[in-house]
Amino acid sequence: MRNLFFIFLFFIIFSSVLVGATLNLNKGKLYFDLKTGEESCQEVVITASNYTDSINVRDVWANSMSEDQNLNHYTADKSNLGIKINYPKSFDSISDKQTAKVCITPSIPGQYKGAIIFTPKSDTNIVVEVGSWLFVNVTGSQIVENESSEQNQTANTNPTSITGNVVGNNSTMRNTLIIVVVAALIIIAVLIFTIRKWKRRYYYGY
Repeated sequence: MRNLFFIFLFFIIFSSVLVGATLNLNKGKLYFDLKTGEESCQEVVITASNYTDSINVRDVWANSMSEDQNLNHYTADKSNLGIKINYPKSFDSISDKQTAKVCITPSIPGQYKGAIIFTPKSDTNIVVEVGSWLFVNVTGSQIVENESSEQNQTANTNPTSITGNVVGNNSTMRNTLIIVVVAALIIIAVLIFTIRKWKRRYYYGY
């Protein structure tokens, strides 16, 4: 009985560790309003809960400002857009938080939309990523936030990170873990009930 109790406790702790690993960003959108040849830098802070491994960083760019939120469609070559961007390409580990300094220098006037993506290390084909939208305006005028009402609705819904359907769907892994843990707990509970019932019958005859 005591062994079953410890198994039960192990599954609770194990499930909390697996489901509770999260990455978060302090900014969901970064705005750059500058002239050609001018460099502008901003910082984004990434914090982790129950995650201490490495993180890779990359950027993607849309072919137009009207592009939707599916980053699989962000296939533009930044060099063709006249965008030069610098940031840390990776972090070896993250115990609490890390700061990424993002610097952009444009060479072609216009408005551009992209994203900077933070990808944690994963040994499976399921990758959970977070990121910040990049809005770049190269002429000195203000960026029009209502360029796409749909994109702003998404950004306002999740203002601190790009997650879920935008970058990588983490719901499948989370739901699978929950189902496995719940099923295991049910099996353990049934075993405990069965063993106690068998002992009553063996010792007391009912």
